[in-house]
Amino acid sequence: MIKVRFPEFFLFVAIFLFVLSPYTIWGKPGVFVAALLSVYAIYAGLSMRWVRKISVPLAIMVLISLWGVLISEVHGIGQLTHFAIVFALIVVFLASSGIWAYCQKHQISLDTVLICILLTIMMNDAIILLQSYYPGFRQFIEDFLIEAGNIDFTEGFKFRGLASSGGAALSVTQPIALLIALYLLDKRVIGSLLLTLFIVILFSSSMVIGRTGIILSVAEVKKTLLFSGYGSRMFLIIQVFSQLELLKVRKFQ
Repeated sequence: MIKVRFPEFFLFVAIFLFVLSPYTIWGKPGVFVAALLSVYAIYAGLSMRWVRKISVPLAIMVLISLWGVLISEVHGIGQLTHFAIVFALIVVFLASSGIWAYCQKHQISLDTVLICILLTIMMNDAIILLQSYYPGFRQFIEDFLIEAGNIDFTEGFKFRGLASSGGAALSVTQPIALLIALYLLDKRVIGSLLLTLFIVILFSSSMVIGRTGIILSVAEVKKTLLFSGYGSRMFLIIQVFSQLELLKVRKFQ
């Protein structure tokens, strides 16, 4: 019998809301979780060496974005897009640091974090597949979500599941899930049958999410095979979390 402790359960819920960041009729729980994790990261002291190293580049980016805001105001344009992106990057960085600090405090392994990310993506892909086959289920899910941008996700071939957005932004999660699944297979955490099921779900959902995910998945598999045996663990970590950072920055703009 598999026993799940509360810290692992809380971690899964936090990652689920943080990665998908659903825009619900009750609010944006993903933004709340990101803010909570950011506060926790600051409370934890941000004492990690890699956090201190990245602080200077972030400060430079903030100054550059503020300079852009000043110049745009001088010319009567009022452009805040660059500053908003930098601010979103900082929030994502702090929230990610909060997850790392939380895992260290409760002795949660990296494999557990990767499993939580993989389950989040797979659950959303399964929901999308059900939405594509059962319009009533699609409408049921969308009744709890609000529109994101000018896209109507209640009809047509645009699907998002529980995520705040679909299309290319959401399809970035596909290669992330595939990389994690391959890594967990190599670590003997999952078996080949479960990997096959994951691949079927991933590529089936990619057909209605966006083709970008398929292209990136093929590219990531090639790179993974190329670097296999040469620091593959660190390579995987860099690949997964760099793509998650790009995904979250785009969601929190």
